[in-house]
Amino acid sequence: MATNTLINQHLLLACQRYPVRKIFFASTVAGYGYPYQSLPLTEPYFFTGAPHAGEYGYGMAKRHALGYLEILRREYDIDYCYGIFTNLFGPNDRFDIHCGHVIPSLIEKAAASWRREDRCLHVWGRPETSRDFMFSEEAGAAALHAFLHGSGMVNIASGCEYTLAQVVAAINLCYQSRLNIVWDADAPIGVANRSVDVSRLRALGFHPSSNLNDAIAKTVDWHRLNIDRIRK
Repeated sequence: MATNTLINQHLLLACQRYPVRKIFFASTVAGYGYPYQSLPLTEPYFFTGAPHAGEYGYGMAKRHALGYLEILRREYDIDYCYGIFTNLFGPNDRFDIHCGHVIPSLIEKAAASWRREDRCLHVWGRPETSRDFMFSEEAGAAALHAFLHGSGMVNIASGCEYTLAQVVAAINLCYQSRLNIVWDADAPIGVANRSVDVSRLRALGFHPSSNLNDAIAKTVDWHRLNIDRIRK
């Protein structure tokens, strides 16, 4: 939390001293209050309750920045777009099986499983656990579009709720469905289900269109070709 708060402070104070016309700030769905007021998550409920305990520090730091942005708009006439990003994945991700995000962690584990004789891929949680996942390349395009055409809070997401079973099946397809999937139901899962509303993003003229299987296949291919230089 402290590191993210310092980033907010230094960046946004610089924008005050050397005025810019507009700021795009990358926030996170981890900032939404939990338990959720309703699903899919909609921007007006962003501050309803405190973030989930597992994401509290990170989520609160991102919330904190919105206060800075409101002051900059009110006192210095600096507009902003506050992009609330869903779970992202794609090339150049951090493929850390211990602390990384869901899809890059599973891709790294799948690659290691493929090299073992038993080819067992151990997956934390339950098949029905769900998230909104978005390919990083499409998220970048959505962020630029929102910055150019919108102001205030806007969810940057796919608008699709995918189960962990669907994610694992998409990764397994990259290995001819020959990995042996083992579910560890006793492992922590954090938030059981999360979907995200993208009505505001669509109203700005951006319509998410990426296919989960295709996006995961592109990410797995990138991982295979860059195995010696991936971040972990």
